[in-house]
Parts: sequence; C-alpha cells; structure tokens
Amino acid sequence: MLTTTETLFLAFFTGFGIDFFTNSWGIHAFSAVFIAFIFKTVAAVFVRQSLDEEVAFSIESMGTLRYAMALFFLFFIYHLLVILLWNFSIELFLYHLSKAFFATLIALFTTFLLLSLFTKTHREDENG
Repeated sequence: MLTTTETLFLAFFTGFGIDFFTNSWGIHAFSAVFIAFIFKTVAAVFVRQSLDEEVAFSIESMGTLRYAMALFFLFFIYHLLVILLWNFSIELFLYHLSKAFFATLIALFTTFLLLSLFTKTHREDENG
C-alpha cells in the first residue's frame, strides 16, 4: 500500500503526463492530486471504517454496489473539476454537470469492463 505522500506524487505525475500530451496546462494534475487528497476520506466513508484504520478499497472488501458508488463519486468529482477548470466558467453549469455525469458513466463502464476482463473469477481458479 502506498503512503499518502507517494499517492499524491503519483497522482501529480500521472496528471502532469496527461497535461503534457493534451496541452491542458495543469488541469488534470490539479484534479488528480485533489482526488488523491480526498481518496482516503471517501474510501473510509464508503467502507464505513474510521480514518485511523487502513482502508481496503476493493470489490471484495466493499461489495460491488459500494465500490461502484465510491468510484462514481470520485470519477464525477474528477471530471467536474476538469470541465469547470477547462471552461473556467459556471455560466452553463447544468450543461457542465451533464457532461461530467456522462463522462463519469463512460469511465465507470470502462473500469468495470476492464475489471471483468482482467480479474480471475472463482470458477477459473477451480478449473485451472
């Protein structure tokens, strides 16, 4: 498990890498660091543990519904920050909210698709 400092640095460099290739001037770096900063608190809320304990953020420990809700919340905040910072206006706030919502749905669908493709099920373990 990564420490908080390592997580923040990893989020910064990941966001900076996205910014470098999309020419978005630190928008993704800020959003990724913000999500890394609130991640432990959000995970503790959805796992229902105190902040002092080590939180296991996984489908196995949380259940699929809680895991999906936590990912939805984190993806939504990330996309909303990116969209609001990119446009730097709240003039069309409902439009930006809907863009963030649909981008979040696509990200959540992609995440669960990749999880279903690349994780082993119990049936596969029994058969070899």
